[in-house]
Amino acid sequence: MADVMNTDVPLVTGPMKCVSETAGGVVPLENEHSLTGVFCQQGRDRQTTHSRTNDDGVPRFFKRGLFVRYANILIRHRSPRMLTLATLSYSPDVAPVNITVMLKAGMKRERRYHHGNLKKTLLDAAVKVVAKVGPRAFTLREVARHAKVSHNAPYRHFHDKEELLAAVASEGFERLADAMIEAAATADNSLDALMLTGRGYVKFALRWPEHFSVMFDYCQGLDAYPAYAASGQRAFQVLLDHVAGAQRDGRLPAADANELALTAWSIVHGIAKLANSGLLPFKSQDDVLRFTALATRTLAEGMRK
Repeated sequence: MADVMNTDVPLVTGPMKCVSETAGGVVPLENEHSLTGVFCQQGRDRQTTHSRTNDDGVPRFFKRGLFVRYANILIRHRSPRMLTLATLSYSPDVAPVNITVMLKAGMKRERRYHHGNLKKTLLDAAVKVVAKVGPRAFTLREVARHAKVSHNAPYRHFHDKEELLAAVASEGFERLADAMIEAAATADNSLDALMLTGRGYVKFALRWPEHFSVMFDYCQGLDAYPAYAASGQRAFQVLLDHVAGAQRDGRLPAADANELALTAWSIVHGIAKLANSGLLPFKSQDDVLRFTALATRTLAEGMRK
Protein backbone atom coordinates (compact mmCIF):
# COMPACT_ATOMS: atom_id res chain seq x y z
CA MET A 1 0.00 0.00 0.00
CA ALA A 2 1.34 3.38 -0.90
CA ASP A 3 -0.05 6.30 1.03
CA VAL A 4 0.66 9.99 1.21
CA MET A 5 -0.15 11.42 4.58
CA ASN A 6 -0.78 14.95 3.48
CA THR A 7 -4.53 15.45 3.90
CA ASP A 8 -4.59 18.75 2.08
CA VAL A 9 -4.89 17.07 -1.25
CA PRO A 10 -7.47 14.68 -2.75
CA LEU A 11 -7.22 10.96 -2.15
CA VAL A 12 -7.11 8.59 -5.13
CA THR A 13 -7.45 4.84 -4.60
CA GLY A 14 -7.64 1.92 -7.00
CA PRO A 15 -5.55 0.07 -9.61
CA MET A 16 -2.80 2.30 -10.94
CA LYS A 17 -2.29 0.71 -14.35
CA CYS A 18 -0.05 2.48 -16.83
CA VAL A 19 1.44 4.64 -14.02
CA SER A 20 5.14 4.66 -13.25
CA GLU A 21 7.23 6.55 -10.69
CA THR A 22 9.85 9.02 -11.85
CA ALA A 23 12.41 11.05 -9.97
CA GLY A 24 11.32 14.60 -9.38
CA GLY A 25 7.88 13.71 -8.17
CA VAL A 26 5.77 13.57 -11.31
CA VAL A 27 4.03 10.31 -12.22
CA PRO A 28 3.01 10.55 -15.91
CA LEU A 29 -0.23 9.10 -17.22
CA GLU A 30 0.24 7.30 -20.53
CA ASN A 31 -3.24 8.02 -21.80
CA GLU A 32 -6.59 9.36 -20.78
CA HIS A 33 -7.75 5.92 -19.60
CA SER A 34 -4.86 5.38 -17.17
CA LEU A 35 -7.07 5.91 -14.13
CA THR A 36 -10.15 4.05 -15.33
CA GLY A 37 -11.87 2.64 -12.28
CA VAL A 38 -10.14 5.00 -9.85
CA PHE A 39 -12.34 6.87 -7.39
CA CYS A 40 -11.48 10.34 -6.16
CA GLN A 41 -12.45 11.80 -2.81
CA GLN A 42 -12.04 15.42 -1.96
CA GLY A 43 -9.66 16.31 0.83
CA ARG A 44 -10.96 19.14 3.00
CA ASP A 45 -12.13 21.90 0.66
CA ARG A 46 -9.77 21.12 -2.23
CA GLN A 47 -10.98 19.60 -5.49
CA THR A 48 -9.15 17.62 -8.12
CA THR A 49 -8.13 20.10 -10.78
CA HIS A 50 -8.37 19.79 -14.53
CA SER A 51 -10.36 16.57 -14.49
CA ARG A 52 -13.60 15.46 -16.06
CA THR A 53 -16.06 12.78 -15.08
CA ASN A 54 -17.40 10.13 -17.41
CA ASP A 55 -20.87 8.55 -17.32
CA ASP A 56 -19.86 6.22 -14.48
CA GLY A 57 -18.70 9.04 -12.23
CA VAL A 58 -15.06 8.06 -12.73
CA PRO A 59 -12.73 11.03 -13.26
CA ARG A 60 -10.68 11.19 -16.42
CA PHE A 61 -7.35 12.93 -16.53
CA PHE A 62 -6.30 14.27 -19.89
CA LYS A 63 -2.56 14.38 -20.63
CA ARG A 64 -1.80 15.11 -16.98
CA GLY A 65 0.81 14.15 -14.42
CA LEU A 66 0.27 13.14 -10.81
CA PHE A 67 2.44 14.92 -8.26
CA VAL A 68 3.61 12.50 -5.54
CA ARG A 69 5.21 13.95 -2.41
CA TYR A 70 5.79 10.80 -0.40
CA ALA A 71 5.09 7.22 -1.38
CA ASN A 72 5.68 3.95 0.41
CA ILE A 73 5.06 0.90 -1.79
CA LEU A 74 4.81 -2.55 -0.22
CA ILE A 75 4.69 -5.63 -2.46
CA ARG A 76 4.25 -9.08 -0.95
CA HIS A 77 7.31 -11.31 -1.34
CA ARG A 78 9.38 -8.26 -2.11
CA SER A 79 11.21 -5.95 0.26
CA PRO A 80 9.49 -2.61 0.86
CA ARG A 81 10.95 0.39 -0.82
CA MET A 82 10.60 4.03 0.07
CA LEU A 83 10.30 6.79 -2.47
CA THR A 84 10.88 10.24 -1.04
CA LEU A 85 10.37 12.88 -3.68
CA ALA A 86 11.90 16.14 -2.63
CA THR A 87 10.18 18.39 -5.11
CA LEU A 88 7.62 20.45 -3.22
CA SER A 89 6.47 22.74 -5.99
CA TYR A 90 4.37 21.89 -9.00
CA SER A 91 3.20 23.59 -12.12
CA PRO A 92 -0.50 24.45 -12.71
CA ASP A 93 -0.58 21.61 -15.22
CA VAL A 94 0.03 18.99 -12.55
CA ALA A 95 -2.61 17.93 -10.05
CA PRO A 96 -1.34 17.20 -6.51
CA VAL A 97 -2.91 14.06 -5.12
CA ASN A 98 -2.57 11.44 -2.44
CA ILE A 99 -2.27 7.91 -3.85
CA THR A 100 -3.27 4.63 -2.25
CA VAL A 101 -2.50 1.50 -4.25
CA MET A 102 -3.36 -2.09 -3.32
CA LEU A 103 -1.15 -4.72 -4.98
CA LYS A 104 -1.92 -8.42 -4.55
CA ALA A 105 0.68 -11.10 -5.08
CA GLY A 106 -0.03 -13.26 -8.10
CA MET A 107 -2.72 -10.93 -9.46
CA LYS A 108 -2.75 -11.04 -13.25
CA ARG A 109 -3.01 -7.86 -15.21
CA GLU A 110 -6.04 -7.53 -17.39
CA ARG A 111 -5.06 -7.90 -21.02
CA ARG A 112 -7.12 -7.62 -24.11
CA TYR A 113 -6.83 -10.31 -26.73
CA HIS A 114 -5.46 -8.74 -29.87
CA HIS A 115 -5.39 -10.26 -33.33
CA GLY A 116 -2.80 -9.28 -35.84
CA ASN A 117 -5.43 -9.55 -38.56
CA LEU A 118 -8.93 -9.56 -37.13
CA LYS A 119 -10.64 -9.72 -40.52
CA LYS A 120 -8.74 -12.84 -41.58
CA THR A 121 -9.38 -14.42 -38.18
CA LEU A 122 -13.10 -13.80 -38.59
CA LEU A 123 -13.09 -15.25 -42.12
CA ASP A 124 -11.37 -18.41 -40.90
CA ALA A 125 -13.81 -18.70 -38.00
CA ALA A 126 -16.76 -18.18 -40.36
CA VAL A 127 -15.62 -21.09 -42.54
CA LYS A 128 -15.49 -23.32 -39.45
CA VAL A 129 -19.01 -22.28 -38.47
CA VAL A 130 -20.27 -22.97 -41.99
CA ALA A 131 -18.71 -26.44 -41.80
CA LYS A 132 -20.50 -27.01 -38.52
CA VAL A 133 -24.00 -25.57 -39.11
CA GLY A 134 -24.11 -24.49 -42.76
CA PRO A 135 -24.48 -20.95 -44.11
CA ARG A 136 -28.17 -20.59 -43.26
CA ALA A 137 -27.89 -21.34 -39.54
CA PHE A 138 -24.74 -19.22 -39.41
CA THR A 139 -24.59 -16.41 -36.79
CA LEU A 140 -22.05 -13.69 -36.06
CA ARG A 141 -22.16 -14.56 -32.37
CA GLU A 142 -20.98 -18.08 -33.15
CA VAL A 143 -18.24 -16.71 -35.38
CA ALA A 144 -17.04 -14.45 -32.57
CA ARG A 145 -16.98 -17.41 -30.18
CA HIS A 146 -14.87 -19.48 -32.58
CA ALA A 147 -12.54 -16.52 -33.18
CA LYS A 148 -12.24 -15.96 -29.40
CA VAL A 149 -13.18 -12.30 -29.68
CA SER A 150 -15.98 -10.19 -28.24
CA HIS A 151 -19.45 -10.52 -29.73
CA ASN A 152 -19.14 -7.01 -31.15
CA ALA A 153 -15.77 -7.59 -32.83
CA PRO A 154 -17.19 -8.84 -36.19
CA TYR A 155 -18.98 -5.53 -36.64
CA ARG A 156 -15.66 -3.75 -36.96
CA HIS A 157 -15.34 -5.22 -40.45
CA PHE A 158 -18.79 -6.51 -41.42
CA HIS A 159 -22.18 -4.86 -41.24
CA ASP A 160 -24.03 -8.15 -40.78
CA LYS A 161 -23.73 -11.87 -41.41
CA GLU A 162 -24.63 -11.40 -45.07
CA GLU A 163 -21.57 -9.25 -45.63
CA LEU A 164 -19.32 -11.70 -43.80
CA LEU A 165 -20.61 -14.56 -45.93
CA ALA A 166 -20.06 -12.42 -49.02
CA ALA A 167 -16.45 -12.00 -47.89
CA VAL A 168 -16.13 -15.78 -47.51
CA ALA A 169 -17.53 -16.20 -51.03
CA SER A 170 -15.10 -13.61 -52.35
CA GLU A 171 -12.18 -15.42 -50.75
CA GLY A 172 -13.46 -18.60 -52.36
CA PHE A 173 -13.65 -17.08 -55.84
CA GLU A 174 -10.09 -15.78 -55.50
CA ARG A 175 -8.89 -19.26 -54.56
CA LEU A 176 -10.92 -20.76 -57.40
CA ALA A 177 -9.35 -18.44 -59.96
CA ASP A 178 -5.87 -19.23 -58.63
CA ALA A 179 -6.60 -22.99 -58.72
CA MET A 180 -7.68 -22.85 -62.37
CA ILE A 181 -4.66 -20.76 -63.37
CA GLU A 182 -2.29 -23.10 -61.57
CA ALA A 183 -3.83 -26.19 -63.15
CA ALA A 184 -3.74 -24.72 -66.67
CA ALA A 185 -0.09 -23.71 -66.35
CA THR A 186 1.06 -27.30 -67.02
CA ALA A 187 -0.80 -27.63 -70.33
CA ASP A 188 0.91 -28.24 -73.65
CA ASN A 189 -1.61 -26.27 -75.72
CA SER A 190 -4.56 -23.92 -75.33
CA LEU A 191 -7.23 -26.67 -75.50
CA ASP A 192 -5.48 -28.74 -72.86
CA ALA A 193 -5.26 -25.60 -70.74
CA LEU A 194 -9.03 -25.18 -71.00
CA MET A 195 -9.62 -28.77 -69.93
CA LEU A 196 -7.22 -28.40 -67.02
CA THR A 197 -9.09 -25.37 -65.73
CA GLY A 198 -11.96 -27.81 -65.21
CA ARG A 199 -9.71 -30.04 -63.13
CA GLY A 200 -8.64 -27.01 -61.10
CA TYR A 201 -12.30 -26.11 -60.56
CA VAL A 202 -13.25 -29.53 -59.18
CA LYS A 203 -10.07 -29.78 -57.13
CA PHE A 204 -10.88 -26.45 -55.51
CA ALA A 205 -14.41 -27.59 -54.64
CA LEU A 206 -13.12 -30.78 -53.05
CA ARG A 207 -10.50 -28.94 -51.02
CA TRP A 208 -12.70 -26.07 -49.80
CA PRO A 209 -16.28 -27.38 -49.72
CA GLU A 210 -17.41 -24.73 -47.24
CA HIS A 211 -16.36 -21.91 -49.54
CA PHE A 212 -17.96 -23.71 -52.47
CA SER A 213 -21.23 -24.01 -50.56
CA VAL A 214 -21.30 -20.34 -49.60
CA MET A 215 -20.34 -19.25 -53.11
CA PHE A 216 -23.11 -21.12 -54.92
CA ASP A 217 -25.70 -22.25 -52.40
CA TYR A 218 -26.03 -19.06 -50.39
CA CYS A 219 -24.50 -16.03 -52.07
CA GLN A 220 -26.29 -15.98 -55.38
CA GLY A 221 -24.54 -12.78 -56.39
CA LEU A 222 -21.99 -10.38 -55.02
CA ASP A 223 -23.22 -7.31 -56.86
CA ALA A 224 -24.56 -5.87 -53.60
CA TYR A 225 -20.98 -5.85 -52.29
CA PRO A 226 -18.78 -4.04 -54.82
CA ALA A 227 -15.66 -4.77 -52.78
CA TYR A 228 -16.19 -8.51 -53.32
CA ALA A 229 -17.93 -8.61 -56.70
CA ALA A 230 -14.68 -8.40 -58.67
CA SER A 231 -13.51 -11.76 -57.32
CA GLY A 232 -16.44 -13.62 -58.88
CA GLN A 233 -15.92 -11.85 -62.19
CA ARG A 234 -12.23 -12.72 -62.13
CA ALA A 235 -12.90 -16.44 -61.70
CA PHE A 236 -15.24 -16.58 -64.69
CA GLN A 237 -12.86 -14.44 -66.73
CA VAL A 238 -10.11 -17.06 -66.26
CA LEU A 239 -12.36 -19.66 -67.89
CA LEU A 240 -13.48 -17.26 -70.62
CA ASP A 241 -9.90 -16.31 -71.47
CA HIS A 242 -8.93 -19.95 -71.99
CA VAL A 243 -11.93 -20.50 -74.27
CA ALA A 244 -10.92 -17.45 -76.30
CA GLY A 245 -7.32 -18.67 -76.41
CA ALA A 246 -8.36 -22.03 -77.81
CA GLN A 247 -10.50 -20.26 -80.40
CA ARG A 248 -7.57 -18.08 -81.50
CA ASP A 249 -5.43 -21.19 -81.96
CA GLY A 250 -8.15 -22.81 -84.07
CA ARG A 251 -8.71 -25.58 -81.53
CA LEU A 252 -12.30 -24.46 -80.89
CA PRO A 253 -14.82 -23.11 -83.42
CA ALA A 254 -15.49 -19.40 -83.72
CA ALA A 255 -18.73 -19.61 -81.77
CA ASP A 256 -19.91 -17.40 -78.91
CA ALA A 257 -17.07 -17.65 -76.41
CA ASN A 258 -19.35 -16.80 -73.51
CA GLU A 259 -21.71 -19.69 -74.33
CA LEU A 260 -18.80 -22.11 -74.67
CA ALA A 261 -17.47 -20.97 -71.30
CA LEU A 262 -20.89 -21.46 -69.69
CA THR A 263 -21.06 -24.96 -71.18
CA ALA A 264 -17.65 -25.88 -69.77
CA TRP A 265 -18.56 -24.38 -66.39
CA SER A 266 -21.80 -26.36 -66.23
CA ILE A 267 -19.97 -29.66 -66.69
CA VAL A 268 -17.34 -29.14 -64.00
CA HIS A 269 -19.72 -27.45 -61.58
CA GLY A 270 -22.08 -30.39 -61.79
CA ILE A 271 -19.24 -32.82 -61.09
CA ALA A 272 -18.06 -30.74 -58.12
CA LYS A 273 -21.56 -30.46 -56.67
CA LEU A 274 -22.26 -34.18 -57.02
CA ALA A 275 -18.88 -35.07 -55.55
CA ASN A 276 -19.30 -32.86 -52.49
CA SER A 277 -22.79 -34.26 -51.96
CA GLY A 278 -21.43 -37.80 -52.02
CA LEU A 279 -23.55 -38.71 -55.03
CA LEU A 280 -20.79 -39.93 -57.32
CA PRO A 281 -19.78 -43.64 -57.16
CA PHE A 282 -16.12 -42.90 -56.46
CA LYS A 283 -14.16 -43.76 -53.35
CA SER A 284 -11.45 -41.12 -53.53
CA GLN A 285 -10.81 -37.61 -54.73
CA ASP A 286 -8.32 -38.95 -57.25
CA ASP A 287 -11.13 -40.99 -58.80
CA VAL A 288 -13.27 -37.84 -58.99
CA LEU A 289 -10.45 -35.96 -60.72
CA ARG A 290 -9.92 -38.79 -63.22
CA PHE A 291 -13.61 -38.66 -64.02
CA THR A 292 -13.33 -34.89 -64.43
CA ALA A 293 -10.54 -35.35 -66.97
CA LEU A 294 -12.72 -37.77 -68.95
CA ALA A 295 -15.70 -35.41 -68.88
CA THR A 296 -13.74 -32.32 -69.93
CA ARG A 297 -11.97 -34.23 -72.73
CA THR A 298 -15.32 -35.48 -74.02
CA LEU A 299 -16.67 -31.94 -73.87
CA ALA A 300 -13.67 -30.48 -75.71
CA GLU A 301 -13.98 -33.05 -78.50
CA GLY A 302 -17.67 -32.28 -78.81
CA MET A 303 -17.07 -28.52 -78.99
CA ARG A 304 -14.47 -28.98 -81.75
CA LYS A 305 -17.00 -30.52 -84.16
